[in-house]
Amino acid sequence: MNLVRWYGQRVDDDSDKSAKVLGAPAEKDVRKTLVAFFRHNSGWSDPGPRFEDCGIWMNEPDWQMIGNNAAGYPACKNGVTYPSGGRPIHSALAGHGPYLPDRPLKLSQETDGISHTVGFAELRKEPGRDMRGCLHWGGGCLYLHSEPPNSSYPDRARYCAVDDKNPNAPCTTTPDWPGAHKLSACSAHSGGVNVVMIDGSTHFITNDIDSTQHGQSTVGIWQALSTYSGSETLMTPGF
Repeated sequence: MNLVRWYGQRVDDDSDKSAKVLGAPAEKDVRKTLVAFFRHNSGWSDPGPRFEDCGIWMNEPDWQMIGNNAAGYPACKNGVTYPSGGRPIHSALAGHGPYLPDRPLKLSQETDGISHTVGFAELRKEPGRDMRGCLHWGGGCLYLHSEPPNSSYPDRARYCAVDDKNPNAPCTTTPDWPGAHKLSACSAHSGGVNVVMIDGSTHFITNDIDSTQHGQSTVGIWQALSTYSGSETLMTPGF
C-alpha cells in the first residue's frame, strides 16, 4: 500500500507542544500556503466549459440532482435519466458516486467492486473564506470526477477565496447559495493526486489519466472509477 500524505490533519506533538500539519510546512507557514484535504467522491457530471450547472445542487432535498420541481437539467448531456410522471427527466449527475447526503450504501451495492471505486481524493483550497473541503451545505466536502486531476478548469462553490485567474487552486463563486457546486480532485504536489479506494487501498492517479472531454458522451477511466455501480470495464493495471 502506498503512503498517502494526509494534508490538513493536525497532529499534536507533545515534545514541543506545537501543532503540525503532516506533509505540509510548519504551522507558522500554513496560513500562507494552499492546504489539501481528502474529500468524498460523489460521481461525475458533464465536464466544462459551458456545463457549470451540471454539478451538485444544494436545494434538492432528495439529492437526486434532478432540479427544482423535477424539471431536470436538459443541458446536462450525460445526465442520468429518471422516469417521473410518465416523462423522463435528466439528472445533473451522469454517474453517482458512493457519497451523497442521505444516501447510505451497503457494500453489497458496490457492484463495480470496492477495489474499483474511489472513495476519497485530495482537494485543495485557499486560506480564508473558502468553503472547499468544509462541511457547508454538503457541497464543500464532496467532489466530482467531471474534470481530470489538477485541471485548470475552475472549481465552483458558494464561497471562494480566489477567482478563476489563480492557477494554483482556480475557483469561481456560484451566483447564490443553491448554485451548482463542482469541485475537482487537486493536490499540493505535481503530477497527479492520491486517491483512497473503498477497500482502503491507495493509488497515485496521474493528471493525464483517460478522462471524458467536453462534448463527449464516452466514459473515461477517471469517470468510471467514480461510480459504484456503473458496470464499466476497467482495462487498467492496478485496478
